[in-house]
Amino acid sequence: MSRLKLFLFNTVILTLTSLFMSTVSFFFNVYVANKIGSEGAGIFELLMCIYSFAITFANSGISLAATRIVAEELDMHGANGLNIAMQKCIIYSLCFGILATILLCVFSRIYFSNFIA
Repeated sequence: MSRLKLFLFNTVILTLTSLFMSTVSFFFNVYVANKIGSEGAGIFELLMCIYSFAITFANSGISLAATRIVAEELDMHGANGLNIAMQKCIIYSLCFGILATILLCVFSRIYFSNFIA
């Protein structure tokens, strides 16, 4: 019964956090639209689509990779392997984040000329 209560508590926390973040995002978008006008808001939305794609690329497979890395390290080194697993997960995330940043910078002119201009 204790695990069920913990699960429900965590579910409520995640739901409330998600609702809060959606509300903040809504008000931020309204604020930005009021500051930069309708044309600027359209360009902002186009840029956010490209940015969202880069975020998706940078985050792709991280949860699966982290699960596998943690399982392997726990199997090989026991509880001592958690620090090694955490370091590997951070390095994996940094590599894909840096790769997404480089791709955005290298192809920014192509994105602009094809999607914006």
